[in-house]
Amino acid sequence: MVDSVLIAIAAVVARQASGLLASGVRSAAAALAKAVGERFRSDPEAEAAFTDAATDPEDEESVQRLAEAIDRATKADPDFEHRLRTLWASARTEGTASHGGVVNQISGNVGGNVVQARDIHGGINFGK
Repeated sequence: MVDSVLIAIAAVVARQASGLLASGVRSAAAALAKAVGERFRSDPEAEAAFTDAATDPEDEESVQRLAEAIDRATKADPDFEHRLRTLWASARTEGTASHGGVVNQISGNVGGNVVQARDIHGGINFGK
């Protein structure tokens, strides 16, 4: 089973490559996408997974295939894994309150209500 962090990285890489990310995390996500793209240039199967996920970042199967390719690459190259996790830490903090923004992420299927917010003043009602 692929580490949940690698699945999250795959989702961010796919969204960055397709241009769907909010501006708050673009530069760190761009660095992640660049690192993955460069690593996969010599691996046609991994490069295809990257391209497919970037073409449709909402397709969970494509993102899962990208996550699996990233997982294989990190197991084969600990330096690559370290680089990705360092870039991931940067992506998670870029755009946070210290930079005037917020980073929210949901990965996988959600079976209920979800709120992504920075500051809420007052209540939240889901109409139930």
